[in-house]
Amino acid sequence: MAAVVRLRTKLFFWLILGTLSVFYAEVAGGSAPFPFYDAWGLYAVLPLYTLHIVFLSFAVLRPGRRVPITALFCAGAVFGLYEACITKVIWDPTWGEKGLAVGGVYLAQTAMLVLYWHPFMAFLVPLLTSSTGVLDSVPTFLGPAVRTPRVFIGVSKAVNSPTPLHALVSVLSSAAVPGLLVLLWLRAPGADRRVGLTLSELLPDGRQGLVIGVLLAAYYVVTGFCIRPEAMPRTIVPHLTVWALYVLFCGLAIGVIVRAAQRDSAAPPAGALPARSGFGRVRRFPRCHLGCAFAVQGRSRRPLDGGRVARHGHGARAGRRGRCRHCPSAVILCGHRRCLR
Repeated sequence: MAAVVRLRTKLFFWLILGTLSVFYAEVAGGSAPFPFYDAWGLYAVLPLYTLHIVFLSFAVLRPGRRVPITALFCAGAVFGLYEACITKVIWDPTWGEKGLAVGGVYLAQTAMLVLYWHPFMAFLVPLLTSSTGVLDSVPTFLGPAVRTPRVFIGVSKAVNSPTPLHALVSVLSSAAVPGLLVLLWLRAPGADRRVGLTLSELLPDGRQGLVIGVLLAAYYVVTGFCIRPEAMPRTIVPHLTVWALYVLFCGLAIGVIVRAAQRDSAAPPAGALPARSGFGRVRRFPRCHLGCAFAVQGRSRRPLDGGRVARHGHGARAGRRGRCRHCPSAVILCGHRRCLR
């Protein structure tokens, strides 16, 4: 039974998510060097990012289900499409050369903001920073780079800051805000209860998600008319192009989530033998059993079962007990969900 989490605890966590998203997307990119210390950052930027990351996480992440990286990427791309409806940047760029436009949107700005910056820096990286549960969906080769984007922050700040001192002050002063919030989360009274909560328990429930969705829609309506109204396209084609992108990314996200749910429900439970021929299972058993035993005794990072089971030794998760699907009597090191499929 899931723990009952008080609303104020959730609000605290949502604020941490929002500040992390602002830091990685706006401070690292140089768009807003000091977003937590001016009125524009507090009343426009912070609500924008907080509402987006909380609502999209609620829409995509489901308790007890692995979400494919494709769905997370599509949610981040939907996040980035606010650059059309609110800032109008992909309709009328304010930085870089305008270059080629197709369907009323400029390709360079769309590729940078919708397909790269917001999916990773505004959505995936904050989620990975705040919770290890999302790491299951990230490919092994991409996990460390997305979770610790020091290189991206350093290069971006070096390019977009007028002086090295300005870049240093911007990063340190802005990082202090989410850092202080995380410190309060870990040290303030009730921290022992908060630390044990999972990401799915801290995200909105159905009614809360509906409220956040309504607030986000209202934010779009207000800021869409108030921010750069002169850049709003007067023809229908650019609007149709953006709506087509919304349909594309939402459709892809829904499709991969449904397929993943069907695949997980059809998969045998952990420790159960797969529905394969008996000869293949008998032939595979000695090799897999020896691999499991070697991993337990020597704490090896070798993949078991000829590479079909993910690598073991997942940091804090190492040491949990589980069973290999091909030799259920063998105890393996890791209880990581991918390792038990």
